[in-house]
Amino acid sequence: MLKVAGKTIAAQARVRNSDLMDLEFETPFPAGKGELTIAFKGRLEDKDSQGLFRQKEGGDWYAFTQFENISARRAFPGFDEPGWKVPWTLSLTIPQGMTAVANTPMAREVALEHGQKRVEFQTSKPMPSYLLAFGVGPFDILDGGKAGSTPGLGVLDVETTLEAEKQLRNVSGHLSLPGRPAMTGYEIHLGVTRGEGLAKGAVELNDGVHDGAISADDQVFATYCHGVFDHPEALTALLAWAGMSESEQVDFAARREADLDRLADSVEAALDWSKMDALLPKGADAQPVERSV
Repeated sequence: MLKVAGKTIAAQARVRNSDLMDLEFETPFPAGKGELTIAFKGRLEDKDSQGLFRQKEGGDWYAFTQFENISARRAFPGFDEPGWKVPWTLSLTIPQGMTAVANTPMAREVALEHGQKRVEFQTSKPMPSYLLAFGVGPFDILDGGKAGSTPGLGVLDVETTLEAEKQLRNVSGHLSLPGRPAMTGYEIHLGVTRGEGLAKGAVELNDGVHDGAISADDQVFATYCHGVFDHPEALTALLAWAGMSESEQVDFAARREADLDRLADSVEAALDWSKMDALLPKGADAQPVERSV
C-alpha cells in the first residue's frame, strides 16, 4: 500500500526470485515523496546462518541476524544494496520472557496482550541494510558500565576513537616506500585515528589523503588499507622495508585466478549439467545453465 499526494493506492506483489520482487499498483501515481507499507511473512532459518536465523543453545532457542553483505533481503523486503544508506527504526514483538537487542539503544518497551511485548529501538543514523542487526532470546544481561578508553600497544603516538558510522570505500594509491609501488584495495573500519604519530603517512591515496603511518624510528608500518599484500611490487617493497633484501615475487591475483580455474574444472568434471538443468525453475525469468564457471 502506497500513500502519496494524499491518496492511498493498493498494490499486488509478485516475487520474481530470491532477490527481486515486483509491486504492481492498481492506478498510476504522481512523482514525489510517499510512504510504502508492505505486509509480508517469512521464516527463521535453522540450517543457515545468513539473514534471520535461529540457533539452539542449552535447550533455549535464540534468533540472530547476519545481513552482510546482501542477506537482509532474506528477512524483509527492501533496497538491499550496500550503496543505499537510510535511517532505520526497528521494533520487535516478542514473548514477555524474552529479551531483544539491536545495534541502536532501546527507546521503550510496551506490554501487549497474550504474553507479548513490543520492544522499540531508537532510529539509527543513515546506514546500509547489512549493518542492521538484532537478536532475540533469553539472554543474560551484564552491566558493562560506561564506555571509556583503553591503552593501546603504545608503538605509535596516536589516539583512535570508535565512531558510530563504519568507514567502507575502495581506495588506490602508492605506498610511501622506495619506488612508490602502486596498490588498490579498500578501507573498512570504525576507528578514526589522530595524533602526532601520523606525521609520515604509510599510503598516499590518489585523492590526496595520507593513510596510516610509518613510525619515526622506521620500525612500524600501519595502514587502514586492505589489499596491500595482493600486489607483487607492494609486497616486495614491504618485505624490503622489513629487512628481506632478496625475495621472489608472488602474484596473488594470478594465483587466485589459477585456483578458481582449477575449481571450475573440477566442478565441471564432477557434475552432470543436464541433470542440474532439469532441477532448475523454468519460465521467462529462468536463466540457462552455462557450462563455464
